[in-house]
Amino acid sequence: MVWGGVAAETIQLNEDTLWTGAPGNYTDPDAPKALAQVRNLVHEAQFVQATQASAGLFGGPTQVYQPLGDIKLQFDGSHLNDGAYSRELDLDTATARVQYTVGGVEFSREHFASNPDQIIATNISASSPGSVSFTVSLDCALPDHRIHINNDHKNQIVLIGSCSGQQPGSTGIQFAAVLELEISAGNGVVSRLDDDDNGLRVEGADWAVLLLSASSSFQGPFTNPANSTRNPTSLALLALQEVAKLSCAPHLNINLEMNYWPSLPCNLRECEEPLFDHIQALSVNYEASGWVVHHVSDLWAKSSAYERDARWAIWPMGGAWLCTHLWEYYTYTMDKDFLQKTAYPLLKGCASFLVDWLIKGPQGYLETNPSTSPEHLFVAPDGKQASVSYSSTMDMAIIKEIFSALVSAAEVVKLLSCCRHDSLWFCI
Repeated sequence: MVWGGVAAETIQLNEDTLWTGAPGNYTDPDAPKALAQVRNLVHEAQFVQATQASAGLFGGPTQVYQPLGDIKLQFDGSHLNDGAYSRELDLDTATARVQYTVGGVEFSREHFASNPDQIIATNISASSPGSVSFTVSLDCALPDHRIHINNDHKNQIVLIGSCSGQQPGSTGIQFAAVLELEISAGNGVVSRLDDDDNGLRVEGADWAVLLLSASSSFQGPFTNPANSTRNPTSLALLALQEVAKLSCAPHLNINLEMNYWPSLPCNLRECEEPLFDHIQALSVNYEASGWVVHHVSDLWAKSSAYERDARWAIWPMGGAWLCTHLWEYYTYTMDKDFLQKTAYPLLKGCASFLVDWLIKGPQGYLETNPSTSPEHLFVAPDGKQASVSYSSTMDMAIIKEIFSALVSAAEVVKLLSCCRHDSLWFCI
């Protein structure tokens, strides 16, 4: 439950297996006798007395559902003077949003819960870099609980505790919640609150993401919590580890491209605009002329090679493959302004790098070296596996496509550069 405050925000948390009690024998040995009495009274039309006697059929009280806790967000004093404010629940995306303006900066908070991942996520952002500052903590109303910062992960707040058991002092359902904080890489710092071991402070970030997972020791209605084999803390941490593995960096050796392939055939050309913005951000200069991107990028337009394994890291064709989208966009739309101002400069810069990258091989042909076929291995002559060779089919196919697109684009741009002046045509 999102309260929607400005200077202070509360996100109320629930875990659907958090109940008091434990399995037990709920039968009452005196119930058959009470049942017979009630039936006799009903047969004698003594309904008032039957109603009173039916109390002998009552069982004990049911157990009660327990709240997990709260995420508490506290912003600085300037947020008290809030400007324009809106909140919404988008039923199409199952996202709750709170937006408001403070001092000319628009702040946004987005919240959603993922059932497949068992995660509650909150994204906090601002229209001006370095404007996201707040404190975050966990709170719990249940008497038996403890909150601490994870010693193995300084950006995690851990809540552990237990519900009341069947009898006073008995073991009830154990529970855990883990809140993980991520912030922008370029701006911002995270620190522990000075006066509290339970919270974290964010200063000067561009954005922050909160991920919360929770679990309990409930193992079914017939397993006593004392006998449960479920470890709530381990399960909550595992959910966060699994989320950390999700498809959240643009991989350029097919993944990003294939996500945009349907846009033009499906008449959704406007969906490609963010891709073109990203390509322009990637087109920075290196020692070779033009520009290059390898197999993975990120929010900060990373274009250098990745790490760990040559089979995917050594592949400087990512930018070239992206550029095929530029020419394809033109062939679908015939948007000459787009071709001249956006596509052609990027294609030309990409081709400039490729010309520098190609070298003359031992047999006199231009080749790419080193070269890989993305995420593939081959068996070398000595029988061992390798990934680095020369002139992979994928390299050469993409290069030929870029060179062909550039020649075609240049012909159109040359015609566009013919301008009419004083009733005369001339070409630049």
